[in-house]
Amino acid sequence: MRTASAPARPEEAVGILQTWRDAPLPAKALIIGTFVNRFGGFLQFFLVIYMTRRGFSSGQAAFAMGMYGAGSIFGVLVGGWLSDRIGPRRTIVLTMAGTAVLTVSILYLRNYALLVVIVAAVGVSCQAYRPASSSMLSRLVPPARHIMIFSMYRLAVNAATTISPLVAALMIEISWTLLFVTEGITILAYAVIVALALRNVSTPTRKTAGNGARVSYLVILRDRSYLFYLSAIFFTTLIYVQSLSTLPLMVERMYNTFHYSILLALNGFMVVTCGLFVTKQVQKLATRTPILAGVALTGIGMTLFGLPAGYAVLVVGTLVWTTGELIAYPTLLQSYPAQAGPDHLRGRYIGAANSVYNAGMAVGPVIGITIYNHIGSNVWFLSGIVAVIATTLGWVAMTSSAGELETTGGLLSKGNS
Repeated sequence: MRTASAPARPEEAVGILQTWRDAPLPAKALIIGTFVNRFGGFLQFFLVIYMTRRGFSSGQAAFAMGMYGAGSIFGVLVGGWLSDRIGPRRTIVLTMAGTAVLTVSILYLRNYALLVVIVAAVGVSCQAYRPASSSMLSRLVPPARHIMIFSMYRLAVNAATTISPLVAALMIEISWTLLFVTEGITILAYAVIVALALRNVSTPTRKTAGNGARVSYLVILRDRSYLFYLSAIFFTTLIYVQSLSTLPLMVERMYNTFHYSILLALNGFMVVTCGLFVTKQVQKLATRTPILAGVALTGIGMTLFGLPAGYAVLVVGTLVWTTGELIAYPTLLQSYPAQAGPDHLRGRYIGAANSVYNAGMAVGPVIGITIYNHIGSNVWFLSGIVAVIATTLGWVAMTSSAGELETTGGLLSKGNS
């Protein structure tokens, strides 16, 4: 059996089309359903605009959006817990049905306090599917195909979120009701797809570990290797999110919004068109290699933004950090967490990774912009230091994990203990 750091054998590392053809129907349904779900994910892009047009202040709208973000951090933890307790299929169906109802209800809420509560609840429920879907995907395909199948999963998410705002802008010109109802329908469609396609798929839902002790997220706190890994995810995310917060602020001050849009479009184009082809090569490498290389490239790309070389260096930096994203993220956030812990805790391990990522996405902009306002473009050199910390933490985590796995018979035996 392969350990956590062993590459896929040549006969396992098949191409894109072969991976898709060999994937079972439930796995394909999860990926297609995720695209449908995220295609209708309009709320996160337009909540602030919607609330201000409804007469709420920008401060009230910003606070509601913050509560949505806080809910998303908690939501992936809830989703991981539910996935292990009642199974991924039930978790996805129940939380998506709830999300659809809550989302449409926002149209009819007039009380601000109640609106904030519902928005926070949507943040929780709409993110709960993520650990469940990743957990299910990791069970439906062989471990050697995980990196490629998760790359396809990420492609579905990225493609949908690229198209979604454009379609939403057209709907808003017609009516906000159409926007919210459409989102509710797409979310329900995802629930129906999962309910039908996964109805004959069984997964372990043990409430206790093999020794009879009750299990919870506290188990992860005793997994020192994984705590190092979660720390690496957090610091990596602090760097990554600057491309969505500090970078647009800096480019706006130096040039204009159009110049930032070009960088964003370049990133999106590379992710959509190159992601699977990069993964085809990455899956042949030891697991730790793409993670550490990708984190390092993300840091290098961000550091380049601090050089006084004009707009060209911003383009080069974007190319570099996007390459790091393509190399690392399918493994960093999904493939490795899906195999890092015991099988009956898979949802929690994935949920913890996603929660740490969401936390980094929430606090990263505040930290980055605050530092940028004090030291200007030198903030990008600090990103390089953070990247070194993240890479070191990842190396320690995966090295110690590999050592533990070698003494327990490999990654898969740990996962099935």
